[in-house]
Amino acid sequence: RVDGTLDFPFEQVFNPEDSQERVFEAAAHGVLRGFLEGYNGCIFSYGQTGSGKTYTMVGGSSYSSRGVIPRCLSKLFEYKERARDTKSYTILLSCMEVYNESGYDLLCQQGPTPIEEWPKIIVSEDL
Repeated sequence: RVDGTLDFPFEQVFNPEDSQERVFEAAAHGVLRGFLEGYNGCIFSYGQTGSGKTYTMVGGSSYSSRGVIPRCLSKLFEYKERARDTKSYTILLSCMEVYNESGYDLLCQQGPTPIEEWPKIIVSEDL
């Protein structure tokens, strides 16, 4: 924008009783389909501490309560397998968390180490 401001509209607010399947279908499945058509995709979870971001993205302990990330990966490899005779895919994946203004690579194995002690990813803007 000319005035330097940005709008970030949202399309939907989910209720606490909404299922993980409903959240995936409404918020993530379309991004995944676009990705398979060659578009970049990003699924971003934002909210205050304790609002359910990790549960939404990762899920619970049962198969039906799995979150957006495992559902996307499952669907991604289903689509890849179905198209194996006609298409070739190269898949690159990042899972990042921003916590207290520091970035963390969630695919980096850190064991039981608290997140505050993980190697930080620094993001800066050249001014």
